[in-house]
Amino acid sequence: MLNYNHLYYFYVTAKLESVTRAAQELSIQQPSLSAQLKTLENNLNQDLFMKVGRQIRLTGEGQVVFKYCQRIFGAARNAASFDKQR
Repeated sequence: MLNYNHLYYFYVTAKLESVTRAAQELSIQQPSLSAQLKTLENNLNQDLFMKVGRQIRLTGEGQVVFKYCQRIFGAARNAASFDKQR
């Protein structure tokens, strides 16, 4: 079962291409974020990130999951803006 928070953490980390910056944006500790991302990878049985020097990049599987997250969180933003228009 996928966890919405894990997907959101992944989404923010992938957008920022940095676990450290994502942890700051999400107001959580970097080790906690890393553990949550690892849990998501284990649940999906896929590596979603690869390290390139000191940076991270999405794997092919990570790119697919990121596209789904863009749809999910894009729809959530649209729903939130719809509610504000009322």
